[in-house]
Amino acid sequence: MSPLNAHARIETEGQKVKILKPENFQLSEEFNIGIIGAGKMADVHITAYKYMQNVKVIAICDIIERKAQSLAEKWGIIESFTNYENLLEVKDIDIVDVCTPTHTHAPIACDALSHGYNVLLEKPMALSVAECDAIIKESRKHKVSLCVNHHALFYSSIRKAKSLLDSGFYDLQSMRVSHKGSRKDETRIFCC
Repeated sequence: MSPLNAHARIETEGQKVKILKPENFQLSEEFNIGIIGAGKMADVHITAYKYMQNVKVIAICDIIERKAQSLAEKWGIIESFTNYENLLEVKDIDIVDVCTPTHTHAPIACDALSHGYNVLLEKPMALSVAECDAIIKESRKHKVSLCVNHHALFYSSIRKAKSLLDSGFYDLQSMRVSHKGSRKDETRIFCC
């Protein structure tokens, strides 16, 4: 199993993490994770990694030193950095998980890929098609995996919207799906 396909088994709801079929989820080899960005999403990702066998977060980076150190202390992460280029020098990392603001995704992902790392990239992938193309080009050039974390694709509301589109019954110009309230079931679909 590709290490990045494993992440598709995770659904997040705010700070809570549900692992789907954890009794069937085992990796045959160990994977070390380096996380760039120490905000809310990094904490959610680390929580998910803690449920996975043979997965260990060994390094974290954030431009705000106290944020990186805080998550490192909370989760027992060995190394913390303020410059992601230092994290990319850690040789034991198998996957770089990018949890930074969108405008930083392209340069960070391209650098990680060019260092030969598999990359899990938080959504959205980048700010433009050109940036997305550059990231994909680096992945192919260095023959490493790239996975964009689109966990919302598995929400029932998103699947319902997709089935409406696929039905061919509607001649839609646009569709917007929004989640209201705290439950993912409370969904409004607006069609034009």
